[in-house]
Amino acid sequence: MSPAPSLILPVEVQSRELDAKLLLACVAAERGRTAILGCAQAIKRSLHALPRGVYVAKGIVKPDLFARVDGLGHRVVAWDEEALVYMTRDTYLRRKVAPAALGRARALFAWGEDNAEAWRDASGYAGQPLFVTGNPRADLLREDLRVYYAPEAAACRKRFGRFILICSNFGYLQHYLPELSLSHADAAAPVPDDKIGTLEDPAMLAHRWQMLQAFKYMIPILAARLPERTIIVRPHPSESAAHWQEAAMDRPNVHVVGGGPVVPWLLTADAVLHNGCTTAVEGFLLGRTTVDYE
Repeated sequence: MSPAPSLILPVEVQSRELDAKLLLACVAAERGRTAILGCAQAIKRSLHALPRGVYVAKGIVKPDLFARVDGLGHRVVAWDEEALVYMTRDTYLRRKVAPAALGRARALFAWGEDNAEAWRDASGYAGQPLFVTGNPRADLLREDLRVYYAPEAAACRKRFGRFILICSNFGYLQHYLPELSLSHADAAAPVPDDKIGTLEDPAMLAHRWQMLQAFKYMIPILAARLPERTIIVRPHPSESAAHWQEAAMDRPNVHVVGGGPVVPWLLTADAVLHNGCTTAVEGFLLGRTTVDYE
């Protein structure tokens, strides 16, 4: 009997993906399957040399990558890290699903029924197996697995005491590589229907820019009204922390802290402030008070 194909788990955003994919790799290993886990770019460069396996893609937007992986003899399956929170289904499909990639995946793994339904109705869906499995990111929030984060959570509490966590998701406006930041000009030019609500929609970028300014305006006011609380601002993994440092205005109870997984911070926060961020769902599953700041 030939051995089961290896599981290939590329990690693109370490703070968001590594722990969840490590959990999946461990479960696979317990069941006798080889798991290859590592930096997405390193894995892509090594695909020709890896044993033929099942490549687990983190999204459904790169048909050229899927074609290359398939051409090298691997099987491509996919979930979507970004499918848990979106504005509208049409916007999600325009931004996060490439029909050519959707049709090439051998199997799809959905967060839930809503996610599965969106894919079934999407252009490019070829009727391949579609499983409602949830996602390892959510599995890590189960009560029996939270102990994994206990040392880091205790360190957060010891360092900052009681705190409010502000989660930013403005990476494409304030990228840590300035040349990758998108323009936020308030343009009113007509936009093709297939671009509405995407990052190519000037109105969407202008709206997100206004939201970013509202967060910056709010932070020093919140810090002044709650002097007994620490305010932790957590930038998006792709976001520059410098503009948040400026927004803090040297208030002693405001700290900008990035890096590492968000779960230890969610476990110990008194409340979580966000706007359209996946951390709201994670915070809810952990029993945190979550506030959508609008």
